[in-house]
Amino acid sequence: MNIKILVCYHKKDVLYKSNILVPIHCGRAVATEKHKDGQISAGDYDWLLRNTIGDDTGDNISKLNREVNEMTAIYWAWKNYDKLGNPDFIGLCHYRRLFNFADTTKNPLMHRAFPYLFGNTKWCVKKLLQKNQCVLTTPDDFNTEPVLQCTCPAFDNMLNLSEKYHPRLYAAQTSNQREHLFYGKNMFIMSRDDFFDYCNEIFPIMFDILNNENRGDLFIKSLTGYTEGLSTWLPRLTGYVMEYVSSLYFLYLSHNRKTAVVNFQMMRAHSSVARWLLSVDNRKIHDKKYKVLILFGFIFKLHEVTK
Repeated sequence: MNIKILVCYHKKDVLYKSNILVPIHCGRAVATEKHKDGQISAGDYDWLLRNTIGDDTGDNISKLNREVNEMTAIYWAWKNYDKLGNPDFIGLCHYRRLFNFADTTKNPLMHRAFPYLFGNTKWCVKKLLQKNQCVLTTPDDFNTEPVLQCTCPAFDNMLNLSEKYHPRLYAAQTSNQREHLFYGKNMFIMSRDDFFDYCNEIFPIMFDILNNENRGDLFIKSLTGYTEGLSTWLPRLTGYVMEYVSSLYFLYLSHNRKTAVVNFQMMRAHSSVARWLLSVDNRKIHDKKYKVLILFGFIFKLHEVTK
């Protein structure tokens, strides 16, 4: 069973890379341009070039990353699937949010210290996928409140899902008026066939939104009352709308597939302590580049990097 889980990055941080975890740089085509957090340093950009694949090769929408967030990584995987080795299952998570597959009842202290090491292994994932057709994160439950009202009313204004053209998403949205569930973060693992179906379903909707001439006006009207964080919400609102659309597709999967629902582990990956405790990185040692393991501050050379 060939499994690949993309780990989305947009800046230098602890590197999560293994035989199933594939770091991908989201928005590489615009990475050196100024953005809401300033501008990436030359050193951090070089780290991303050395340690991650870019979403700017082949058929890609990398330049849209500031508007659609990690959708650029999902699109890249869809259109360049062979570059991942045509895996049987494909997934996506984030450098700060990893799936939590570990059984915390066994050695919970070690799991708390090293959730990445003890949870995100091919053995754990393969075991789940032998019994389930997809893996999703635990959804947020808004109880009796409509999901659209709890997330953002703009989603309702931007989406025009029809029973004729989007029967599964429409049915999921209708049923969710009773369930009130939201699968956030765009985190998933699904079969190759479901992944291609998911992409064929959602990307036409995304491009329709992007091509809507009245999109800006609709966003601003929809965000009336959402003054807090408006400057960061507005440019990326299409991405948030697509997170809601993805949630509808995940609801469809949860109703029609045997699905494993797991938690995700918030990784404080930006912490220098985390780097010191456990990380894998590329380091230049005596004019040669090596893949190194950092464990409790000690550096162990794994192998020389020739490319």
